[in-house]
Amino acid sequence: MAAKNDIPATNPDSFCKSIKATQKTQYFKDSKMPGLRLRVTPAGGKFWVFGYSAKIAPAPIKKPKDNYVNRSMSLGPFNYGKGAPVDSLTVKEARDLAAEHKARAKRGEDPAADKKRTELDRISREAARVSVRDVFEQWCSDDLVRRKDGGAEARRMMEKDVLPVIGELGIEDVRKLHISTINSTVKKRGLRIATAVFSLMRQLFGYAVERDFIEQDPTASIKKSKVGSSGEIRERVLNEKEIRELFQKLPSAGLVGTNELALPIQFATCCRIGELLKARWGHVDLEARIWRIPSENSKNGKAHEIYLSDFALDYFQRLHQLTSGTAWLFPAARSDGHINEKAITKQVADRQRAPEKVLNGRTAKHAEALMLTSGTGEQWRPHDLRRTGASLMVELGVLPEVAERCLNHTEQSKVKRTYQQFSYWPQMREAWSKLGDRLELLSREPSTTVVVANFRQRQI
Repeated sequence: MAAKNDIPATNPDSFCKSIKATQKTQYFKDSKMPGLRLRVTPAGGKFWVFGYSAKIAPAPIKKPKDNYVNRSMSLGPFNYGKGAPVDSLTVKEARDLAAEHKARAKRGEDPAADKKRTELDRISREAARVSVRDVFEQWCSDDLVRRKDGGAEARRMMEKDVLPVIGELGIEDVRKLHISTINSTVKKRGLRIATAVFSLMRQLFGYAVERDFIEQDPTASIKKSKVGSSGEIRERVLNEKEIRELFQKLPSAGLVGTNELALPIQFATCCRIGELLKARWGHVDLEARIWRIPSENSKNGKAHEIYLSDFALDYFQRLHQLTSGTAWLFPAARSDGHINEKAITKQVADRQRAPEKVLNGRTAKHAEALMLTSGTGEQWRPHDLRRTGASLMVELGVLPEVAERCLNHTEQSKVKRTYQQFSYWPQMREAWSKLGDRLELLSREPSTTVVVANFRQRQI
């Protein structure tokens, strides 16, 4: 039987929410996870604390327990429901995280020491951080000054289009996503200028690689020939007016009910459309708000977990009402499998054609239903929603490396892949939550004012 100050097994969240602050700090032990406690401060703050024993020597020194040391680490604030901090944890989430740390300690690891070491490493990296602008200025001094105009035109272009976006970022923090965003913006002014700006960025990052500021060039995987192409480029990022227009047009676009739900889900999770269409309900835990993508379903062969924001969860629940009787989120109509992985991509493309350009055998009824006119007018694809979602995360203040992990991208640096074991799950969960909140605002009617990461307001 649980003691008076134990968190009960039934309705634990309600119990934790009902705890009142006193003049002294209170601790409530969890009845199901030894070592897990809820700390309640006199000011009313509620925080999860986990205690465990860490092995510090391979064999007993004097007594059997001398080779162990007691550790205590903070897991985060308690999630008391609506309005709680994004990084807060429900009882179940705190138990799961504590179980993960307990398993690590059992394997001989020390989670608290690892967390502290990771934070110190982060502080050290930040202190030694070299910004894009720093490298640019050194590049100017070493190389650009030799040009006929002393590098004046290159500086003008970089100061106008590149440095305002990534100039203050650490050179190691720049990702393909940043380059794609810059390309998408500049291309609106012309394909020639977009190619010129991209060429300068490639030269800058090539210089950074040569001087050992970075190991990988974030522009390396982007084909220069694609930067100046029209319509079909793979760096398409939707602006907020286009996102709002998309949400307005989806209900009348003539998509099958389940297919209409796929696009907002992909947007909110930043997944690949193929990963979503191959998903099984056995991979989804609506109560824990987790969608697990097994390694065999992911493009790079890496298993991935996605946190379902309020926005994403709502669409998953709608989908569950339609297809929970099958194994698949998106079951095929005439077989026991899932729908074709290219089905939605084709349907989206069919709804962005002029009536006279409709393909043979396709209906012209909804030919222009998903054309977006509030931006450049370029055709978009489902994969662009994944890229746009990650771009929104960064705009909302999410670190690029966290956004990259939300995309399940492989870390470019071999050194970081080998030695960086820090779990970004709390930051990733916050990133998906921020994205969900933004999409919720953009999907509302009528037009509303959206507050962006730097607290400017834009009417969209």
